Amino acid sequence: MGSKCPQCGFETQLKGADPLDLSPTTRTYKTTCPKCGHQFDEPLRRHSPHGTGAFYASEIAKLGRAHSLCLAILNMAKACDFDSGLGLSALWPRIRQFCLDTKQSVPTKAGIAGRMSELQGLGFVRSARNEVSLEDPETMQFRHERNTQRWYLTPLGSVFEAN
Repeated sequence: MGSKCPQCGFETQLKGADPLDLSPTTRTYKTTCPKCGHQFDEPLRRHSPHGTGAFYASEIAKLGRAHSLCLAILNMAKACDFDSGLGLSALWPRIRQFCLDTKQSVPTKAGIAGRMSELQGLGFVRSARNEVSLEDPETMQFRHERNTQRWYLTPLGSVFEAN
């Protein structure tokens, strides 16, 4: 994912070691075309806030096999809300078993986490962490039940009709 020089059309690429001349007001940085030397402003790409999915999801043109597997498994589990949602440790074995049964290659657990993040960025799924429980009402002590992230379908990703 690079940007094109407005003068010569050369595809430039920002590398992590490149020094940035940041503008705090416009949220851009100045870059120089290595071909013609033209300086131009480029928007600074930031990650989305935590829990909103992959920041580049809007650039995904077509869902791949791993995306479809994730949606199919969540739909088979009828994971339409937080309580029925699946954590990554519950989702990946189901995908793995489905792939083994159908003699397909098995995506990695990290790959599934990435695809789920992309699906979240596209609006097909949501994720949330477990709620806290009130341990002692008198002293108002709270406790996390478990700190696992659960994925569940939005109406866009569900094949079931909303009740």
